Amino acid sequence: MTKTVKQQAYRVISETRTDYLISNQSDIKHLPKRPKTAPYYVGDWLLYDSDRQTYSLQERKSIVSKASNHTLKNDHHHKSEQVMATNVDQVFILMALNQNFSLAKLERYYLVFYQEAVDLHFILTKPDLVSNSKEIIADIKHLYPQLSLTCLNNLESSSITRFKNLLSPQKTGLLLGSSGAGKSTLINNLLPFQSQKTNAVKRTDAKGKHTTTSSQLFYHSELDYTIIDTPGFKGIDKVNTLDLSPLFNEIISLSRQCHFPNCQHNKEPRCAIKQALASGELNHELWLRYCYHMTKLS
Repeated sequence: MTKTVKQQAYRVISETRTDYLISNQSDIKHLPKRPKTAPYYVGDWLLYDSDRQTYSLQERKSIVSKASNHTLKNDHHHKSEQVMATNVDQVFILMALNQNFSLAKLERYYLVFYQEAVDLHFILTKPDLVSNSKEIIADIKHLYPQLSLTCLNNLESSSITRFKNLLSPQKTGLLLGSSGAGKSTLINNLLPFQSQKTNAVKRTDAKGKHTTTSSQLFYHSELDYTIIDTPGFKGIDKVNTLDLSPLFNEIISLSRQCHFPNCQHNKEPRCAIKQALASGELNHELWLRYCYHMTKLS
């Protein structure tokens, strides 16, 4: 008689230097890390074979990563990437409007974290601490109407309700952003039974202290939703092969219509870009944003 193999699915919900914390919602276990074995990441699904007492990694449907945590001011380029989480369906990038907010930073976050298989949303926080929040949002929506953009005040219950409306049941969402952007505060409001410690932002420069020290996965039973909080980061390394098409596909497509294949869109005749700018078909501000990022990649 064939013996039935008993298997259970566990998910990695956090990790330390020595072990992983895994859960199947009814049971939580510590799984020691083993040297010379491929690492697991928060969000991974593991299949536990109770007969063999082994765990097998299930295929990852998505991986969200970024370059090692260094700002663009750092001249050293790190080839290794930091995996933030796996098996993610939605990514929410929080940006505080009072923390030296810039369009360039928002664009870079979008270009780095964009994936066709993942829904990407920008959450602009702390609008009450700046005087021009409405103008900032209007300008972004005018330039990039394809972006999902929501402005939230974590201190207002209506904002939490609007955030909940963005969550797709039975899916997994990932919170990203700089320290002090409001990720842990949002988690506290969304999951009151959790105790994510929040640190005050320094008033002198509006920079936050790192509150979450490692990625952590939480499950909201009422919403049937899984959300992952991550450590705040200062910036993203310079990436020389960054694909600009998610934001600037219109410009890239137009450039293919230029008469000369190596057209620099400057003094060359029969330049499709110059013609589109002159006719108003191409937004001049969008063209300037494209040139800015091309300069950064050169």
